[in-house]
Amino acid sequence: MPGRYYLAVFLLVLFWLPLPLGSATTSGWLAMCLFVVALTALYIRQFASTALPVIRQNRLIFAGWLTLIIWHVLLLIPLPESLIDFIRPQRTFLAFSAYNDWLALTYSTTDTLISLLRVVTYSALFTLALLLFRSARRLKILLRCLLAVGLFQTLYAALPIFMALDTSLILDLPVKSGASGTLLRCIAYGHLLLIALCAVLGLLIIRIKPSATGNLRQRIRRIVNYFFGRKAVLRIAALLLYGGLVMTAQAEVIWATVIATVFAVVAGFILFSPRPKLFSTFMLSLLCANLLMILAASYLADRALTLDEPPLVTLEDQQWAPATPGVEDHLLLGAGPGTAKDIDAEDLPLPVSGVLPVGETDVTQFLAEFGVPASLVFVAIFLTSLFSAIMAMARRRHLVFRATALSCTGVLAGTAYLSMVSTTLQTPAVMAYVTVLMAVSLVCLQCRKYQKA
Repeated sequence: MPGRYYLAVFLLVLFWLPLPLGSATTSGWLAMCLFVVALTALYIRQFASTALPVIRQNRLIFAGWLTLIIWHVLLLIPLPESLIDFIRPQRTFLAFSAYNDWLALTYSTTDTLISLLRVVTYSALFTLALLLFRSARRLKILLRCLLAVGLFQTLYAALPIFMALDTSLILDLPVKSGASGTLLRCIAYGHLLLIALCAVLGLLIIRIKPSATGNLRQRIRRIVNYFFGRKAVLRIAALLLYGGLVMTAQAEVIWATVIATVFAVVAGFILFSPRPKLFSTFMLSLLCANLLMILAASYLADRALTLDEPPLVTLEDQQWAPATPGVEDHLLLGAGPGTAKDIDAEDLPLPVSGVLPVGETDVTQFLAEFGVPASLVFVAIFLTSLFSAIMAMARRRHLVFRATALSCTGVLAGTAYLSMVSTTLQTPAVMAYVTVLMAVSLVCLQCRKYQKA
């Protein structure tokens, strides 16, 4: 099978992930896991001569993913009750709950098993992205795909708002205040639009080119191209994405967008700046767009200001409260991957994994679930990808690789901010997109020539 077929299937997976039927339900995520892992294994087997050198080059990164997978397996191994009482006495109180099929170190064998499937899927997506996007042409295709996903989410989220619908279009669930798209959570929808916005910024930078304005004909042609050229489509797409971000009415998303875009563009201006004069104009336009977004979001937030509802406390939460682990309770082993959740998940009648109502930020969730050692492994992988994207902007000479690295820098910087203030990475689809761009960050630094699979 030609390599371009693998590329087409991979892009279809990226389109399918944000849909609730693709990654929110347990059965859908299981099918996604088996499909992506099989696709990755088939690609490595068919193109072993080009895939294996790339894997050996990034063996430390893959060792980190393997460590996270082994961590899940260790917490899922059935152990004697005496050993469980010695290591984790609180665990025996939950031995006969509906979320535990056997006695292990994790507080929920069901949810840790689902988390294992997700981590395996993330590592497979990371591997496939690292192997597929080894050329400038394919990187531009990826950026366009992310832009298309963001525009679809924006238009889908705008329909319930402007048509005053009470339920979502796909699932029979109530529509909350603020846009949420197909992800059912405003914060996750905003994070996905941030990824699409960084992608369109990269495409705009790729098309920064000087134009001659010597005579009247050339000036008229430049004006026409400004409003009707290919670059004008990207400008309109960026404005639509900014409008979609405003509709979220989430202060965390707004500030994450401002921090991520300004950080990435300023870093690009310092490190490579393809056309200094034109790039300065581009930075000024971006700053104006961010200011307008902040003003519009502040105006909508003031109009929609309501009293906060009391947190939903269910019978399940009351039952689990005495045994719910906190961040400081299990710093070494963790409570078990997948056991912490956002309390908002109680409002969604979907079989989403998670039974312990920790509901804090992504950082505290990782510490509570994985413990400090495994959390540091993931942080090392994340920071390696971020620094690779920054170094790619400084060292590479190809504009497409530099612009894609700028997009990855913005996405990873925004993800780091949102992880400290919110819970976006608890949404599997968003985590999958971040994982793909972590791999693309390594590609931007390592891929030295045009390669075809």
